[in-house]
Amino acid sequence: WHSIPPKSVTNALAFSIASLCNMTILWTILRYRLTELHTVESLFSMLKISLASLVSGFAVHGMLRVVEHVFNNKRYFGLLGQTAVSACVGIVLYCIIAVVWKFPEAQWIIKHVQRRK
Repeated sequence: WHSIPPKSVTNALAFSIASLCNMTILWTILRYRLTELHTVESLFSMLKISLASLVSGFAVHGMLRVVEHVFNNKRYFGLLGQTAVSACVGIVLYCIIAVVWKFPEAQWIIKHVQRRK
């Protein structure tokens, strides 16, 4: 019984594997339908996004541990506060990484925000 992983771990693993399969199938279909698919650029972009997500995920997990002593985890608003602070840190860190690594999506958003000023 002790060697069986919890259901939450197996669900997350199944979702990740299914997402990778979906991405592979989509990539294959797009390659056949589109004559000009920028494979190297797209793979490099996906790698940057994945690394930024991984770094942000570790930051969120770390912040959960840091602010766990500040909020009362036995109350709804304590859990909400802990989640909100951790999520904000993760989102801000992801946005900083997106700007520093010059994600095309981030550059597009910055360009359109500056255009409205």
